[in-house]
Amino acid sequence: MKLLPAAVTLACAALLISCGRQQADNTEIEKQAQDRLAEEHQAQEERQLHEREAALDEQQRVLDERAQQLAAASSAPSVPSVPSAVPTPQPPSPDASYQAFYDYLSPYGSWIEMPGYGYVWQPMATVQDGRWRPYTIGRWAYTDDGWTWISDEPFGWITYHYGRWMRTRTLNWVWFPGDQWAPAWVSWRFGNDFAGWAPLPPEARFDGATGIRQWADQQYNLGASDYIFVPAAEFGDESMADEAVPPDQEGPIYDESNNITNIYSDGGAIICYGLNYDFMRSRSRLPLRPQLSLRRAGFRAGGNNGAVISGNILEVAAPRILGTPAAPKTIRGRVADTRLVAPSSTPPPPGAVIPPLYQPPRVANSSIDAQLPSQTAPAPPSTDIDEQRARDLQTVQEQEAELDRQRREAARAEHAAAEEQSKAAREEIARAQAARQIQPSSVPASTQPAGQGR
Repeated sequence: MKLLPAAVTLACAALLISCGRQQADNTEIEKQAQDRLAEEHQAQEERQLHEREAALDEQQRVLDERAQQLAAASSAPSVPSVPSAVPTPQPPSPDASYQAFYDYLSPYGSWIEMPGYGYVWQPMATVQDGRWRPYTIGRWAYTDDGWTWISDEPFGWITYHYGRWMRTRTLNWVWFPGDQWAPAWVSWRFGNDFAGWAPLPPEARFDGATGIRQWADQQYNLGASDYIFVPAAEFGDESMADEAVPPDQEGPIYDESNNITNIYSDGGAIICYGLNYDFMRSRSRLPLRPQLSLRRAGFRAGGNNGAVISGNILEVAAPRILGTPAAPKTIRGRVADTRLVAPSSTPPPPGAVIPPLYQPPRVANSSIDAQLPSQTAPAPPSTDIDEQRARDLQTVQEQEAELDRQRREAARAEHAAAEEQSKAAREEIARAQAARQIQPSSVPASTQPAGQGR
C-alpha cells in the first residue's frame, strides 16, 4: 500500500515530462514555421526591390538619353534635335508651281483643255449650282495694298488672287491660271449707293506701266451681268453672297454707276484701289474693319492656306509661281467653248487706242456725283516687294526659333519632372530597405506561441 503513492507520483512525473516535451516540440514547430514565413516575406521584398531598382535604372537611362539630346540641340541650334514623339512642323514654302495649282484645285473641280486658252479649271460649285459666281462667298477687307478679298472657299486663296475668271457659253464660269498675285483681280463700279465688282477676264493682262483703270469695262467687254452689286449699307457684311442684288436688277444699277477701277504696281507689289474706304465706312450699316496690314506668307502643301486675321495683320498665302504651265495630271476633256460677252457691254470700235487713264464719258447727274467716292487713291505704300519677302522670311525664321525654344523648354520641364519622380522612388526604396533590415529581428506579438515570453 505504501508503494501505491510512489507509483502515482512517478506516473504524474512522467506525464508532466511528456507534456513538457510535447509543448517544446510544438513550440519548435511554430518557431520553424514563423522563420519560414519570415524568409519568404524577405525573399518577396527582395524581388520587389530588385524590380524597382531595374525600373529606376531604365528610367535613368532614358533620362540620360534625353539629356544628351538636349545638349546636342543646344550645341547645334540650326538643326535642333527633338524627341521623335514631337512632330516637326513644316514651314511654308515661299515658292510654288503651276503643278501645285493643278494638284490643289483638282479635288474642287475639273481641268479642261479649251482651245485658245489652254487649260482652265471649272469649279464643282458652278456645275452643281448655275447661280454660283466668283467673288461672292466671302468678304472684303481694306489693307495697305487696297481692297483684298477674303474667301470662305477652300480654293479661294488661289483663284481670287492669281489668274482670271471668265464666263463661257457652255461651261459657265472657269478660271484661267496666272502667276501674278494681287489682293483681288476685279473691276470696280459705284453709283446710287450700290457698290459693284466684276472678275477680270483673261484678256485683262496686267502691265505695271499702265495698270488697270476706269476704262476696264470698254477694254475688256464687261457689262452689267458680269458685276456683283450690293447696297453700300451692307458692304460690311461677312458674306457678300447674302447681300448681292438679283440679276434682273443689275442692269439699271449698272447704268447709274461709274467705273472707279484703280489697279497699279508699286515697287513690284500690285495695289488694288477703287472704292474710297472712308466713304464706304460712312455708308455701311455694319462697321467695317479698320485698315489691316497685309502680310504675304508662303504656301503649305496639303495644308490650310486660307487668310488669317490676327490683330491688325491680314496674313495671306502668296507664294511666287515658278516655271511655265504644263498639262495637269488629270484632264476631263477638251471643250471648244467661247467667252460669253455681257450683252449690255459696249466694246470699243476695232483698232481704237484707249489711253491708260481713259475714263468713259457719262451723263452728268448731280445725285450720282454726290454719291460717287473719290477716285483719287490714297498715297500707296513705298514698301518694295523684295523687302516684303525679306520680312516674310525673317518672320518664318522667328517662328521656327520660337518653336525650337518651346520644344527645349518642354524637354527641360519633362526632364525635371522625371528627376523628381526618380528621387521620390529612390527615397521610397530606401525606406523599404530600412524597414526590411529591422523586420527580421522583430517578430510581432500576435505571431508568438502561447506561453512564450513568460
